[in-house]
Amino acid sequence: SGRILGVLSEMSDEFKRDLSKAQYEDMEAEIAFQNLKAAKLAEIAAATKQKNQKESELADLLDKAAKAKEDREATTAALEADQGFLVNLKENCKTEDEE
Repeated sequence: SGRILGVLSEMSDEFKRDLSKAQYEDMEAEIAFQNLKAAKLAEIAAATKQKNQKESELADLLDKAAKAKEDREATTAALEADQGFLVNLKENCKTEDEE
């Protein structure tokens, strides 16, 4: 009976050590997880901020491109009108010179 109690006591001590070790390892794993989670959340926040900045830059560039296209079209129309005026002016001058 004393031997049985000794074996049971030894088993109890071993289980307590195993439990303590498992709890410590679990705590370390939880700390590592929380650190990784914090790092990943920071990466997500930085990536989201960068994405928002890039979207804003894209919107600005698209707006500038649209304005540049309008300016080019207006300039092209003005150039065509000026060239037409110049052709008429040359013809008028030639007609005046001939008279």
